[in-house]
Amino acid sequence: EGDLATITVLGTRFNAYFRETTEVKCFEGSVQVAASKNQVVLEKGETTTDAKAIQTFTTDQGAASWILGEFNYNNAPLALVIDELERQYAITIEHPDLSGRVYTGYFNDKNLDEALQLVLVPMGLTFEKRERKIIIQ
Repeated sequence: EGDLATITVLGTRFNAYFRETTEVKCFEGSVQVAASKNQVVLEKGETTTDAKAIQTFTTDQGAASWILGEFNYNNAPLALVIDELERQYAITIEHPDLSGRVYTGYFNDKNLDEALQLVLVPMGLTFEKRERKIIIQ
């Protein structure tokens, strides 16, 4: 895993993903991000990975739809979508290797069964529910 990052909220709406790297997008206000020896302050419409450099992105209405519990993907790695399902529904998902598979679509955080249908069925995957665990075949 990469180094830990420190994010200081300065009155804002932002999104942060922690994987091998840390990616932070600022949708409103400003956010201070420190990782390793790097530190940046992001303003609205700016993003950074591991606090190394600031890039800009388009902050259209759909860009922050996650704030409303809506998750839109366009050719995103399927494993990333599965990770988000786990986070949003506090579940564990067992799955085969999904390397190279991408997903374009949508789900929301209101109904687990619907979210699973929206993500897995178009990908040709079947699943079995066992309480808080989903097994994808």
